[in-house]
Parts: sequence; C-alpha cells; structure tokens
Amino acid sequence: MRTLLAILAVWLCATAALAQPVQQAHSRAELLSEQRQVVAGGSITLGLRLELEPGWHVYWKNPGDSGMATAMAWTLPAGFHAGPIQWPVPHRIDVGPITSYGYSNEVVLLISLQAPASVAGTSALIKAQADWLVCKDICIPASANLSLTLPVGTQSDPDSAVASRFDAARAQHPRALPSWGTRVLRHAQGIDIVLTPPPGVLASLRELAFVPDREGDIEDSFQQSFQRTADGYRLRLRGDPASAALQRLSGVLSADPGFGDTVAMLVDAPVETGAAPPPERPDMGLAIALVLAFGGGLILNLMPCVFPVLAIKVLGVLERAHGRRAVLRTHGLLFTVGVVISFLAIAGAMLWLRGQGAQLGWGFQLQSPWVVSGLALLFLALGLNMSGVFEMGLGAQALAGRLQVRGERLDALASGLLATLVATPCTAPFMGAALGFALTRPSPEALMVFAAIGLGMALPYALLCFFPAGLRRLPRPGRWMETLRQFLAFPLYATVVWLVWVLGQQTGIDGAARLLLAMVLLACALWCWQRLRHAGPVRATAVVGLLALTLWCAWPRTQTSSTEQAWAPWSVAAVQEAVQAGQPVFVDFTAAWCVSCQVNKRLVLHTDTVTRAFDEAGVRRLRADWTDRDPDIARALAALGRNGVPVYALYLPGTAEPLLLPEILTTGIVLDALDPLPRTRLGAQASLPATWSKP
Repeated sequence: MRTLLAILAVWLCATAALAQPVQQAHSRAELLSEQRQVVAGGSITLGLRLELEPGWHVYWKNPGDSGMATAMAWTLPAGFHAGPIQWPVPHRIDVGPITSYGYSNEVVLLISLQAPASVAGTSALIKAQADWLVCKDICIPASANLSLTLPVGTQSDPDSAVASRFDAARAQHPRALPSWGTRVLRHAQGIDIVLTPPPGVLASLRELAFVPDREGDIEDSFQQSFQRTADGYRLRLRGDPASAALQRLSGVLSADPGFGDTVAMLVDAPVETGAAPPPERPDMGLAIALVLAFGGGLILNLMPCVFPVLAIKVLGVLERAHGRRAVLRTHGLLFTVGVVISFLAIAGAMLWLRGQGAQLGWGFQLQSPWVVSGLALLFLALGLNMSGVFEMGLGAQALAGRLQVRGERLDALASGLLATLVATPCTAPFMGAALGFALTRPSPEALMVFAAIGLGMALPYALLCFFPAGLRRLPRPGRWMETLRQFLAFPLYATVVWLVWVLGQQTGIDGAARLLLAMVLLACALWCWQRLRHAGPVRATAVVGLLALTLWCAWPRTQTSSTEQAWAPWSVAAVQEAVQAGQPVFVDFTAAWCVSCQVNKRLVLHTDTVTRAFDEAGVRRLRADWTDRDPDIARALAALGRNGVPVYALYLPGTAEPLLLPEILTTGIVLDALDPLPRTRLGAQASLPATWSKP
C-alpha cells in the first residue's frame, strides 16, 4: 500500500509540473523541468516557456532602444540555487526609427538549478515570479507566479515529454569559438568586427549580425553592413566612431548558415583604437566588378540613344579616311580615350560628392532619408525616360552625328566625349551600380570600374575602326532596340519600390506617402515637358511649378525633439488642477521600454508642428512614465479601460471624459483632436495658423 501511495505521489508531482501554464494578455507562461526528479548534490535544468500570439514579441537581456528584459525572482527550498537565464540568440525588431532585440511566437529560457548535498523531505517545491513585457502596437507588462513540485530521488531521469523543447532551445544558444579570430576596430569610418575563420576552414557565410550585451555600446538602429575580405569577413556596426569610453565590446554574432553546428558565437574583445587598416577586399571581388562594368558598357551600345550615332560616326570616318587604315585606327583609339575620359570625369564627380557626403554623415548613404528620397526620384525619372514618357538626349544624338571639330584627331576625341553625353539617358541600369560602387569603394577602385564601363562602350566602335568590314554585319536599327530599352525600365521601377520601403522604415507611413505623392508630381512634370513642347511659357510654368511641388513633398520632414521642460510629470492632482482652471491637458502614458511610445515621440509628439500647436493652444503637457510600473499610473490606465501603453488622453475644457487618441499617432490625428479648442487660445490670429495645416 505504501508503495502504491508513493507511486501516486510521484505521479501527482509530475502532473503538477506539467499542468501549470498561466495565461496573460497576448501571452502564456509555464515553468518546465528537463528532469523528472531532483537528486541531492546534483543539478537540473528548468525552462521558462513563453508562448506569444502572432505579431507580439518579448525582449532579450539587452532590449535595445526600448523594451524590458524578462526577469525571474525565485523562491527555493533551503540550499537550492538558481543560475542566471541562458539567453538564446534574439532577432532584430525594427519599428520606425527604433530597433530592439527579442523573440516572437515562442521562446524557452533555460535556467540551471543546483540542489544542496542533502535535501530535506521527499519533494522540492520550486517557485518563481516571472516578469516580462509583451509588445506589438502597444506594450503590456505581464507577470505570473509559477511553481513546480519535483520528487527527490536518486536518479535524474530526463522527461521525454519536454525533451524536444529543451533541445530546440539549446540549439539556439551562442557558444564561444576561440578558434575563430575576432577583432573590434575603431577607425575614422566607424566600428567594425573583423572575423577570421580557423586555419584550414573554408567558411561560406552569407550574412552576419551582431547584438551587443550592453545598451549604448553601438547604435542599435544602424543598418549593419556585411563584407567579405581576403582572409575573412568584416561587419560594420556603426557609421561613426564611438566615444573613447567604449573599451571592450561583448555580445552575440550570428551567421547564416552558421559557424558549423553553432548558429552564433559569443564575442568579447577589446576595442582597438587608431590601428584599423582600411577594409580589405579580395582581388576576385574587384575583378567581378570590372567584368560586370565592362559588360554594362558593351550593352550600352545596344541602346537606341547610342547605336545610330555609332553607325553615323563610323560611316563619316570611312568617308574621310579614304581607305587609310592608320587614320581609322588613330580615330578609334582617340574615340576610346574620349569615352574613358568622360566616364572618369563622371567618376570624379561622384567621388567628390562622396567626399562631401562623408563630411555630412553620408558614409552609408541609405541611412539618410534625403538621399533615399533623391535616389527614388532619380530612378523613377530614368525609368520613365526609358519607358518613353519623355525623351532626352535626341538633340545630343543629332549633334553627335553631325558635329565635326577641326582636325581629325581632335574630332575623334570630341566624338568620344559626345558619345558619353548621348549615352547618359540610357545608362541608368548600369550607372546605378557604378554609383553605388563609387560611394562605397576606395577612389582607385571606383575609377577603375568607371573606366571599365567606358572601355566596354568604346570597344565596338574601336573594333569597327580597326576592322571596317565588320560594319556590314551590324544589325539594322529597328523596333527591337526600343523594346529592349522599355524592358530595362522595370528593374528601375523595382528599385524605386525598395527605396520607398526604406524611407517608410525611416520616417513612417506619412514619409512614404509624401514620397509617393512627389513621384506622381514628378511624372506629371515630365509628361508636361514632353507633351507641351510647343507651348513655350505654358510648358515652362507647368514644369517648374510641378517640380517645386515635387521637392516640397519629397523633402523629408526634420523631426526635432521638444525640450523635456515642456512636459511636466503626471499626477492625478496635476490633471484636476488644470481641468478646474479650464486649461486643456494632454497626457502621454508612456514607458522607456515601449517601442510604439518612442516612435510616436520621435515622429509626432516631438516635431516642431505638434509642439507649436500645443504651445499656441495653451495645452498643458503631462507625461505619465510607467517604466517602473507606478501603481498610480496603473490605476489611471484601468480607469481609462486600458492595461498597457501607449495611451494618449486629451482633456478638453467643458468635457467630462478625456478624448483617447489611437495608439499609433500621426500629426493630423493630434491636430484634429485640438480643433475643438476655442480659437482665442490660438493666439492673436483669427484663423488656424499655417503650422496647423494637416499633412
């Protein structure tokens, strides 16, 4: 009978250990044990399993720009000791300009539990309070009291029911890999991790990403760039050097497809200051770039901007040479020199812009919303040109076909210069790649690539000058050239879509919408340029006006933070005092760990437009900071029918209940909410000021 009772007790303990999930808002937590029993003097592994609803996430030990790490507070039997949380590799979470690190769907956090040499009783009651933050559009703090009752035995048997969860969790843990060489280099262009594979290991990594252990060591929102080097890899962590205070960097470096059987490695290395060599690039990378550039130059000769001009110039040279092969060859060589010089001049301009941009922080140009907007409009215009919406370069074609400079040699050189000018409207698919290369490579390599484009473009003409019999084999100009030109516009449109997405990530949906409107205006301006070519002043007025509107819409709005002095600490008394005095009150229920809160501050609440609107309307601004879970703020949120942040409450004079704004703000939403205020609060003007115009 005693044996039966003992078996029943063990079964009940095991059942209790498996049947205790706690449901919270948008998440569920449970405490698991990898072993069925506790052995005196031994250790077991526990797991906090968090199951999340789709779209929601929790945070890593370093939450990043915002968030709060999951924490455990233990209540253990005498002599037991719980180790720290063992964190699996997190993923990056980008919300507007805010970057955090965490987990979605499900995560199991492992904890090692050490038992004393002797354990009193036949079972051990393990208790823990788990606290976590679950976020989507809003962030909700969650807490659960969890427990496990494990029998005390002599053998620590694994629990097959949960073994797969623990195995999957361990597979996501980073490991120290001392055989891989890691260096952290601080230099004028930023901070890099230089990674060197072990000797004899042929690594083929497609991607690298670093997550720091500590907040503030790197700029979390910086888009890390990955590059192969002659003997390994280089990962740019930030585009500007960190302060000298950063002496050591630690964190997790993950890779695709991984470091052998390890998904990520632990990094802990000193920061080397002033000793960083320039990024190394293998010859094969440059060789491939040169081959592609040369091929792009060859393809330029098939463009309708270039092909007819080449035929005209070759025929003209044949007529003037009168069979003198030396004259033909000299002309071909000088034409090639003219083309190459033209492309080198373009490269020089690009390098000069890069130098100017480096001083303005353009080291990684797509980090700048101004550059992203400009590139999107440029590629749209080039795509529309290739699609035939408007034409440019036709006059230059005729000029290139007719113009002859005094002196055969000077004429040949000038022909090369003009051929490059004529080719400019058709070079977009290839010049775009060259531009990107010039902005990211050292000057000698950029010049080599542009020279390769020029050589590729000039080669067919030079060959025809050396072998004039080949002229009869050229394909006749026809509709196939126009078809090719229009087809090549579609990669440009795809690039425009990607650039709009990038801008949306940087400035929000409003910024992307403004850029899309600017694209419509630009397309209309180019259409007017083509359709109203005989309208004279009407054409000029329409085009200039539309281009001005294009620039106004496309120009990214600078988001400037208002001073913190404008926001007073929230309290119930402060709200009541202002309301009784007839003053409108805006309350920002926020927290440092709330992603949406920080995005709304940067993109809406701290902009000049909204700040000025608050000032002119005489709105008192109060900030209810729930970072530390103030119970008074929790009660205020409950009274408003909310259990998480952000919450935005506007108390208007003469109304009993506050107006609750949406969790995701726009400038227009805030200005609409302020519209009911008496106009006398808006200053001396009788009408709504221009700064209140809704975008």
